[in-house]
Amino acid sequence: MEHNPHSFFNLYHGTIQGHINEILKTKQFIFKSRNDHWLGNGVYFFVDDINKAIWWSEMATRRFNKTQEDRGILFIEGYKIKREKLLDLDSEKDREKMTNFWKNNQKTVRMNLTSKDEEQRKIEARAKLINVLVDYHKMSAVKYTFHKDHVNKMSFLENLDLSNNEIQFCIVDTDSINFKKVRDITQEVI
Repeated sequence: MEHNPHSFFNLYHGTIQGHINEILKTKQFIFKSRNDHWLGNGVYFFVDDINKAIWWSEMATRRFNKTQEDRGILFIEGYKIKREKLLDLDSEKDREKMTNFWKNNQKTVRMNLTSKDEEQRKIEARAKLINVLVDYHKMSAVKYTFHKDHVNKMSFLENLDLSNNEIQFCIVDTDSINFKKVRDITQEVI
């Protein structure tokens, strides 16, 4: 018998209230495929970081020309996933899996990168490779900790080798979401 544990994550999704209402009504997340999603195509969440979700909801109000009153936060308590269905890029094992997949398939995976900007090309290449790998292995989600520059008020943490991180979680297979665990917490936190 193979050891295949489940992992559990508390996930926060920042968006606008209209989207939250639609998600809760239809019991489904709908996402648009793009070639520059950081972790491939899917619905994005922050792991255990409500402040990042609030920040993202503020960004969404600007993008959709809404007011601050239109901000919204969804919470999934204890999203459950089998370890084999998660591409955890914080794990050496899964980074090795991605490297080996690329080595074995680089002649057949067409990148077709469109951006002229070098940084954007890296994001596109990462997203493309993740999309193909996740599809090939029939995975449900991708997780990675991105390191960000410190804002001035926290720059002293760099001297202690504590980086400013955000753990992003991208759910590719939205059918894996148990909607009994999804709730609108906007009024509680904003």
